[in-house]
Amino acid sequence: MKKKHGVFFSFAVLLIAAIFTVAVAGCDNGSANGGGTTYTVIFNANGGSAISSWTVNAGDSIILPLIARSGYTFNGWYTTSSGGTKAGDAGESYTVSCKITLYAQWTQTGGGGSAPGYGS
Repeated sequence: MKKKHGVFFSFAVLLIAAIFTVAVAGCDNGSANGGGTTYTVIFNANGGSAISSWTVNAGDSIILPLIARSGYTFNGWYTTSSGGTKAGDAGESYTVSCKITLYAQWTQTGGGGSAPGYGS
């Protein structure tokens, strides 16, 4: 019987390790730049004025950019194109801890309803 428990325990440890590996895989390990790790921050304007991606040292803070979109009010930067977690508003500090895409979310200011994927 003890042998069966040992096999079960080994399987459980491997399963936990696999789950942990998958959970951490959401964050890119970044790239070594000789002085540390760097991460790419990608800004998806979601219909607003385009902005280039930034390469940032791990743990550094950035100031979130302000972008424009005719007929819309900027609601901030989020982790998904609709809903998600708010990373911050334009001008606020954001600490970079992994490779990430931040999405602009918008509210339409005149005529018609809001477009899908642009917040409300």
